[in-house]
Parts: sequence; structure tokens; C-alpha cells
Amino acid sequence: MDLLDSVNILLRRWMLTVPLLVLTIAGVAAGYFVLPWSYEAQSSVLLLASQFQAKQAGGNPYLLFDSSLAVTAEVVGREVMAPDVAEQLKARKLTSEYEVARPLDSTGPVLSIVVTGSDRTNVRATQDAVNKLVVQRLAQIQSEEGVASHARIRITDVSTAPPTRQAKGKLRTLAMALFAGLVTTIVMPLSVEAMAARRRRRPHASPQTPVDVRTPTYSAPGDAQATNGRSRPARPADALDGYPTDRSHRTTQTPRSPRANHGARADHLVRTGRSPVVPPRSASREQDL
Repeated sequence: MDLLDSVNILLRRWMLTVPLLVLTIAGVAAGYFVLPWSYEAQSSVLLLASQFQAKQAGGNPYLLFDSSLAVTAEVVGREVMAPDVAEQLKARKLTSEYEVARPLDSTGPVLSIVVTGSDRTNVRATQDAVNKLVVQRLAQIQSEEGVASHARIRITDVSTAPPTRQAKGKLRTLAMALFAGLVTTIVMPLSVEAMAARRRRRPHASPQTPVDVRTPTYSAPGDAQATNGRSRPARPADALDGYPTDRSHRTTQTPRSPRANHGARADHLVRTGRSPVVPPRSASREQDL
């Protein structure tokens, strides 16, 4: 089946093709208006060395990025991602999803904050709350250890992007729905046509020819043929000498005389070797006695 045959089948099965196509387009259009858009907000913060350490670099904290800052950033990120913190945010009706972690493309003490959700306002509020939590957690873990204020690690904002619409996820969902609908629109009529063609090619049982039970069938002697595991009976000897077995033929042909019939049968028995042995006739009645 080539492309032209498929198109012809779709056109011939238009009562099935058109409704499926309409349902596909309607479903995609409804999904465009019903499915919510996704919004994403991003922030980045940087951990800096304390004032005490910065004096070693002339008071410039950006000249001191040792491994301790990276470890502290990792600890703060895990603190904010703890389940109890997420529950506290949900209790404040900040239900947008967020992630705080070190970016994969950076080895410095940088924390990336990503917030996603379907409500722009909620995403913005969650972003502000998470940014504040990062600052609070950093101060808390240092205060718990009794670190002096001049020796504490500081934090500063690097970038803050407001929530933006992410059309990629929604358009991907709509594209998958459209593809699935088009495949169904094409496959269904072709399948129906294939089943119909299979039914048309299926051989129909032909009615059996009625057999006249009144007219027996015979075969020549010694020539029995097996039919369904049984042998057909041999045809009478008179049928081999031109005597028809059909009654219609008997009524139209001229019957032979009894003497002619007896002679023909005797000749046939002689040819087939079944002639009875007749003893020679005696010369006189007295010899027989």
C-alpha cells in the first residue's frame, strides 16, 4: 500500500476520518486555553570571605575564594532544601516548587535558586521567601557556632530574574497531543479498511451438490476407491457390458433378450476368470446312473 492508496482510503472513509480530525483539532485548541502556563524565576547569591580574612587581601573579599566558602554554600543549600523548610513554606501558601543548589558549571561558592509554578504571583513570593531563607540559614549556622560578627562569612546577591513564562513545557504537551491525534486519525480508517478487505477475501462455503440416493454409484471390479476411509462397492458385471444403471437410460434403450444377457454374462465371467467349473456331460443316461 503506497501513499496514494492510503489517501484514497482516508477519503473513502471520510465518515470516520473527519470526526477524528475534528476531535484532534478541538482537543489541542482546548488544551491551549485550559492547560496552565509555567513560570520560572531564578536568583543567584555569592558567599564572600569575612572581614577578618579580607584584610589579608587588602580588604577585597573577591580575592579570597577558598574551598571553605564552597563547602559552606553546599551546607546552606542543603539546609534550605530540607523537608521541614518546604513544609513551612507550604504553610504560608507558598506552593511553588524551588531548588537551591550549586550550579554545575561553577566551582565557586555560588548558590542558584530556581522557582517554578503555574501562578506568577506565587512564584514571585516563593522566590523572595527562599532568598531570605538562604540569608537566615547562613547566619543561623554561624551564630550556633559562636562565630564573631567580624569573622562571619557574608552573602551578596548576584542576580535576580522575575518570573517569566515558559512556553516550552506547554507547547511540548500540545505537540504530543496533536501527534497522537493525527496518528489515530490515520491508523483507524486504515485498520477498518484492512479488516473489511480481509472479510471480502475470505472464501464463502459453496452449497454442496445434492446426491440422489436412489441412484447408486459403482466402480469396476477390483478397482475400489477409498472415500473417507471406506471403499466403494464394485459395480455389477452387467454394467461393464453396456448395461446402464440409471433408470432413465433403461427406459429409453431396447432391452436385450434373456439368452443374449446370459451369453454376455458368461463371456464376462470367462474373461475375469470367475467362470464356474462345469463337469462334462455324460454320453448317456445309463452311464450317469
